[in-house]
Amino acid sequence: MKRLLVLVLLVSLAVFTVSAGGDKDAGGSSAPAQRNVSLTVAGADVGSVIYVNAAGMAEWVSRESSFVKLSAQTTQGLIENVRLVGRGDVDIGFLSTGSAYEGMNGSGAFKGEPPYTDILCLGVAYDGQMYVVAKEDINSIDELVGKAFNIGPPGSNLALYGTAILRGHGIYDKVRVSHQPVNDGVDMFVRNDVQAVMGGPYPFPSILSLSAQAKCKILGVDPNSFPAMNEVAKCYPVTVPKTAYTFMTEDIVTAGFANYIVAHKRVSNEVVYEILSKIMSPEGIDYLKKSTTTWQLEDNPKKISSGDSIRAANLKMHPGAVKYWEDHGVKVPNDIK
Repeated sequence: MKRLLVLVLLVSLAVFTVSAGGDKDAGGSSAPAQRNVSLTVAGADVGSVIYVNAAGMAEWVSRESSFVKLSAQTTQGLIENVRLVGRGDVDIGFLSTGSAYEGMNGSGAFKGEPPYTDILCLGVAYDGQMYVVAKEDINSIDELVGKAFNIGPPGSNLALYGTAILRGHGIYDKVRVSHQPVNDGVDMFVRNDVQAVMGGPYPFPSILSLSAQAKCKILGVDPNSFPAMNEVAKCYPVTVPKTAYTFMTEDIVTAGFANYIVAHKRVSNEVVYEILSKIMSPEGIDYLKKSTTTWQLEDNPKKISSGDSIRAANLKMHPGAVKYWEDHGVKVPNDIK
């Protein structure tokens, strides 16, 4: 009798104790089969938009979902996130067009590593901009020759696109490049230890801090540099409008990219469906847009249906995401499924 009771208890525990992966059916109207699923979301350096996004998403989903709990994790950035999600060290993360493309193909920063093909896309968080912020007496990227430039931590999106911009202009080896954390770069700029830093999707927290302490300007990218820049990191021309920061007086053309929410393939379809259900709800979109102005979740239906930004990174959609989008009237192209 005692052995029978122990067996019943063990079976009960097996039913109610579950992991992030395992189910093969995406979420729907039925009650979820999983309970208290805890996942980690890879962000980036403190002071970056990516980390703010990760923290905001984690807070909203954890608060609104009955069974999915997310926690944000600081990382070295979007290059490192490829490895973290690709190896399954974290469950969910944010990747850029450049970092995702290289990681999926084993090229660039990932040359010599096996392609990280276990990464699947949930959707596009936003389209972003990467740009150089310099001292006010510097008028072009070419004038950075001989200057000190903090492009951000190794493995970060800032460092990836900072390198692309410098190499695209043919001056990478003529600039004193450093790889300090974002907030340290602000302090270095204020002390004049560096004459330029990288900025990300506006309004970028560290650039807001920097511009409150020192005079600065954003340097435009030479349109002719994009072919060479794309050999380092996939990007395309975008505009930082003069309304982005109070110190700006004109629109500036710079490097653009998409930012994706991705998951390791082991994350179950049901969990992915639940996460998208929460962040894509009207309340979720409103909350996340207020917590960080970069979120462009409402644009996802047209981005998913066209598939262009997903193809640019050589990504495929997670099956749980495919079901979510198609349940909500979005046709997912077959080549990105």
